[in-house]
Amino acid sequence: MDIQSFLLLAVLFVAVAIGWVMGRGARYENESADDQSNYFRGLNYLIDEQPDSAVDSFIEALEVNDQTLETHFVLGQLLRRQGQPDRAIRIHQNLLARPGLDASYRFRAKYELALDFSSSGLFDRAARILDELVSEKNEYRDLAAQKLLGIHLSEHEWEAGVQLIDRLSSRRFGLSSKARPLRRVKSHLCAQLAEDAIKAGDFTLAREWLSTAKDADDNCPRAWFIEVQLAQAEGKYSQAKKALARVIDHDKARVPYYLSYAHDLYSSDHDLNGFLKYLGVAIKDGAPEVFQLFYLRTLVALKGPADDEVKRKVTALMATTDSLIATKLYLDVLRQASNGLGSELALLQRVIGERIGKHSLFKCTNCGFKGQQLHWNCPSCKEWESIVSNYDVGVKF
Repeated sequence: MDIQSFLLLAVLFVAVAIGWVMGRGARYENESADDQSNYFRGLNYLIDEQPDSAVDSFIEALEVNDQTLETHFVLGQLLRRQGQPDRAIRIHQNLLARPGLDASYRFRAKYELALDFSSSGLFDRAARILDELVSEKNEYRDLAAQKLLGIHLSEHEWEAGVQLIDRLSSRRFGLSSKARPLRRVKSHLCAQLAEDAIKAGDFTLAREWLSTAKDADDNCPRAWFIEVQLAQAEGKYSQAKKALARVIDHDKARVPYYLSYAHDLYSSDHDLNGFLKYLGVAIKDGAPEVFQLFYLRTLVALKGPADDEVKRKVTALMATTDSLIATKLYLDVLRQASNGLGSELALLQRVIGERIGKHSLFKCTNCGFKGQQLHWNCPSCKEWESIVSNYDVGVKF
C-alpha cells in the first residue's frame, strides 16, 4: 500500500470512528450487528491492505443522521480529492436520499454531487445539477454558476455559456461586482461563435454574433480582431486593413501577433508596398522597434538583400538594438547578398536561430504560462486576455 492510500484510509478510519461514536448514542439500543460488523470488517480490510474494500465497509458503517452529516461531507470531499469520485458520489447520493434532509444540507449535497460528477468526467450530469442550483435561491447559486460556466467553456458550449451569462445578468444575484468580467466573457464567447460562423462561410451569422460581442464589451480586443477576419473572408481587403490598424492602436499587448497577421493580409492582397507604407508612417510616429523589424523584413522582400538601402538600414538597426530577431535578419541579409556566409557566421546564424526557436511567442502575465499560440483564455490559470506577445522574440520571419 502506498503512503497516499495509507493516509487516506487513516483519515477515513478516524472520521468514521468519530461519526460512528457520535451517532451511536442516539441509536445505541437499536444498533444492529450488521452496523458493527461493517465497521470492524473495514478495520480488517485496512490491516490486510485492501484499501478499496476498507473504504466501502467504512462507508456502509457510517449511518446518515444529524450527528454524522458533517462527517459524510468531509468523507465525500476527501474521496473526491483523492481521485475516488465514484465513492464520493455514493456518499452524496445517500445524503440526498435521506427523507427530511434540511434544505441547506440538500443544496450542499447537490453541489458536492455535481463536483463529483465533474471529477468523473460526467459533465452532462454535473451540468444538470448545477443548472438546478442556479435556478433556485440558495447559498451555492453563485458557486454553481461559476462551475457551470466553466463546464460550458471546457466543453466548447459557447452558446450555452452566453445564455447562462444572460440569465445571471438578468437576475443580478450576488454578481454585481462580477458584472464587468461577465460581460467580457460574453464578448469572448460571442467572438468565438462569430469566428466559427466565418469558418463555416455564414457571414450573416458572423456579423450577428460580432454585433452581440461588441454590445457586451466594446473594448474586447478579440471582437475587434474578428471584425478584421470577417472583412478579409468577405474579400473586403481595404476594410480589413483599416480595421486591423485600429486593432493595433487599441491592443498594444499583442502587436507582434497582429503585425504578423498584417503581413499575411497585405501579401494576400498583393500589396506589400502598402504594408511598407503603413509601417513607415508608424515608425515616424514613434512606434516600437518591432515595427522596424517588420519594415526591414518587408523591404528585403521587395528590394532584395543586395539593395544599398536595405543594407544601410539593417546595419543601422544592428547598431542600436540587442534584438535576436534583428541579428538574425542582419545575418540573413549578409548571407543572401553574398550567396553564403563564412563558417563562423553560419554557425552564429544557426545558434541564434535555435535560441529564437526555443523562446515562446506568447506568455501569460498572470501565471507565467508560455506557448507558441495565442489563447484568449489562458489554458493554465483560465484568466481572460492575460496572454500577450513576447516582444523580445515575438516575431517569426
